[in-house]
Amino acid sequence: MRHSASLCLFFLLAFGLLLQQSHPSVPTGDSSEFIVNAVTLGINHPAGYPLYALCGKAFSLLPLGAAAMRVNLFSVATASLAALLLFITSARLCCPPLALLISSVLPLGMITLSQATVAEVYSLNLFFFALIVSLATNTRTRGKWLSLLTFLFFLALGNHYLMLLSLPLLLLAYFWGGPVHSLRQFTQLSCFAMIGLSAYCYLPLRSSAKPPLNWGHPDSYVSLINHLSRKEYRTLEFSQSVPLSEKAQYLIHFAELVWQEFPPLYLLAGLAGLYYLIKQRRPCGYFLLLEFCLYSLGLIMLLHFPYRIQDIYRVTVYYLPAFYLWLLFSSYLMANITPKTFRCIPIIYLIMILFWYASLSTASRHNFLTYDYLCNLQHSAPPGSQIVTEGDNETFGLFYLRFVESKRTDLDIYNKFSPALRSAPGLQKNRLVAYANQKNAPPKSKIRGLLFLDQEAQGLSWRHFSERGFKRPYSQHENFERELVASHLIARGLNQAERKQQTRATQNYLQAADIGREFAWINNHSAVLLQSQGLFANAITCYNQAITADPSNLEAYYNLGILLRNMNNPNHISVLEKYLQLSQGLAAEVKYRQRIETLLDPKTRG
Repeated sequence: MRHSASLCLFFLLAFGLLLQQSHPSVPTGDSSEFIVNAVTLGINHPAGYPLYALCGKAFSLLPLGAAAMRVNLFSVATASLAALLLFITSARLCCPPLALLISSVLPLGMITLSQATVAEVYSLNLFFFALIVSLATNTRTRGKWLSLLTFLFFLALGNHYLMLLSLPLLLLAYFWGGPVHSLRQFTQLSCFAMIGLSAYCYLPLRSSAKPPLNWGHPDSYVSLINHLSRKEYRTLEFSQSVPLSEKAQYLIHFAELVWQEFPPLYLLAGLAGLYYLIKQRRPCGYFLLLEFCLYSLGLIMLLHFPYRIQDIYRVTVYYLPAFYLWLLFSSYLMANITPKTFRCIPIIYLIMILFWYASLSTASRHNFLTYDYLCNLQHSAPPGSQIVTEGDNETFGLFYLRFVESKRTDLDIYNKFSPALRSAPGLQKNRLVAYANQKNAPPKSKIRGLLFLDQEAQGLSWRHFSERGFKRPYSQHENFERELVASHLIARGLNQAERKQQTRATQNYLQAADIGREFAWINNHSAVLLQSQGLFANAITCYNQAITADPSNLEAYYNLGILLRNMNNPNHISVLEKYLQLSQGLAAEVKYRQRIETLLDPKTRG
């Protein structure tokens, strides 16, 4: 009874901590997509994540707050369960107070907090990983849980394909349980595997029902295979040639994350604990070390993401299982240097409670920045118009407002790149078109609020906009939120420039470039606007920031090179030559390449 009470108390503490930090509304990035598809039972981006959609739907039915908050709550619950499983696994090896000290670090980690407080698949992925580790390393059960482990492993694949890296844990359980000799046992395990994979039946069944978000339309055999194999992303993840120097940068970044996530004492404890683990439980130690390497060095070598500041987040969240294992290694050290009895549990609990509450910040629980931005986008749109979007933030967020909260159902969303992300099959000529990004708008379009219109429409006063989230300190904003803040400031500057308030417009452009320095398009856009005001030094700084954020950004190289040439700056030659090098073989850049080649021709220069 006392043991059960300790487990319940720890779970409630972890749940309470994460609940305090939970996002109250629509977050940025893929989270808004997961919320829409959880509520409407739609199809997520490849590979579909059917298990998350089904579980998220169950949480969306809770009679609590807004739909977005309910789905965010699902991540809070699964991350809390993952921390509880770490506590249980650690308590097998060392006394409960020390197990508490080890496992409490997991929900306090910045990366865990970033995924456990929004609608994302990585908290559920961490829960499955923790559950499989707990069962596979339990020496008392040995091979008794083979069927359950097989089921859990293949069920977890319905949430995220990276669970494939946990296959050594399944092999560890098979090794301890003995080889599968009988046909009956093999058939039984195969049946449990098929039951786990049956979550993917959701994709063709729901796709045929035509939900609002139906990415990839996997209602046929070919489209289903393409969706499951992530064909749309294959060139992004596996086919690019990334030099070893960039892989080395990812390794350095991983080391920085480990230092950021764990106190120094835990770093040393994990290393020493790994030594004891391999020494005392050699097969288990080697398998867990292999898992740690797969979820750190293995991921860095397997995935071919170019090392860009604005894209680091894509890989960072994949390291969560490696961090989990490092904490587990620490428990092996505690088991070897501490006595098995320890009677100051109440004191340790009290210290941890005070530590948790001292570390709390109110930044997340009152964060309506994304929601306000999306509502302002809708407020900018004339009745019955069609909004053309490009990025995920605007597209999925507007889908949430329209199909979950039923706001402005007169509007249609039209994503420029993906037919699956459109509420109507195509743009209708008899309806007004509004653009969420000036880059895609016609050259002479007029800004109205946050949108760009290719026709005259009634003006919009900025004072009608909700700006509660934009007044928060910018240091509290997350990666994608800074992009929204910068977009908001650029739009505000354009509205001010239209009203001949050039000084205020310039201030907003400069502030946008400072806040959105991690995003190449923000810096490039700000630079173009500053250049149009004659602020060439500021424009050059912004172009350089764009190149730093994305060293392959052709637009920034082109614009910077032309500006430097017009200023008779000799550095324009190296910048334009870099553009030619990066744009080689790209059909869309032929016209611009011809102009640059003409400018760089010695005869022309003469």
